[in-house]
Amino acid sequence: MTANLKIKKNILLLICGVIVTIFSQNGWSATNECRIINDQIVPTDFGLGAVDFTCWGQPDTQRVIFYKIAACKSALTQPTAATPLDLTSCTTLFENTAGAAVDVSVGITNPLEGTFTFPPIGTYNFMYLEADPTFTYRQAAEFNVGITTSGSIDPAGPICWSNGTTATNFQTIRGNVSCGAALPAGMPASTAVVMNSFSEGAAVMSINDQTFPGGGVISAALIKTNKTLATATAQSVPLAAGTRIAAWGRFPITVTANSNKNYVLSFTNTLGISAMLTTGTNMNGLSVGAFDINITAD
Repeated sequence: MTANLKIKKNILLLICGVIVTIFSQNGWSATNECRIINDQIVPTDFGLGAVDFTCWGQPDTQRVIFYKIAACKSALTQPTAATPLDLTSCTTLFENTAGAAVDVSVGITNPLEGTFTFPPIGTYNFMYLEADPTFTYRQAAEFNVGITTSGSIDPAGPICWSNGTTATNFQTIRGNVSCGAALPAGMPASTAVVMNSFSEGAAVMSINDQTFPGGGVISAALIKTNKTLATATAQSVPLAAGTRIAAWGRFPITVTANSNKNYVLSFTNTLGISAMLTTGTNMNGLSVGAFDINITAD
């Protein structure tokens, strides 16, 4: 099929950059993928200050909820508490007002379910995405040393797992990981991480021009239902109901009269989860990692 749809190139869209920037403010780099030797994670000090070791890997399972993806002709401007995001130059490519929940397992790429609209002929220089701030994981991993967990009486052990405790991103001690000598029956448990900030150390409601490993430059904001900037909360406190993550960046696509009008949006999570350790082998908890959306023509 002679599909010239410039959408066809894998875009590694937006949300990857959004999540990456949580830690890029603290010195994150593209080399922080979890170091694996003989199927075991090796703690490495990445020099991130309070968080000495933060690495990213693929979770056993991950759930993310998407609402909207759009192609925009003009650059977007950060919202404020009084001024909403202006999407008048944008054409919606995908939308699910109830939220498209995507459950991804290792090695599986899932399509999104919702309403797909082919954009009019033209050039779109920017892409826009909205997602839910709650991410759900199920993960167990083995380290090459014994790990203790912050705020827990668990004995040190090389096996760590998600324990079902909900945590926020902006939170000193997450407590959503347990460690021990062996994986208990019924574990790992599905564990939610709620983004209430773009930083784990302060209430940050928006970010500008952050670069993620694939090279894209992303801006993002936590927004209310009316697309104005969300109101910050204290540590461990989720943002108001209806809050979404909005993200946008320059990912040019050109649609012509010859473009194939069948395309697929898929989700993968190769680096979808992060492990956070303080002072060497003390586990603070699990948090969000990086993932991507691919737009391809069939």
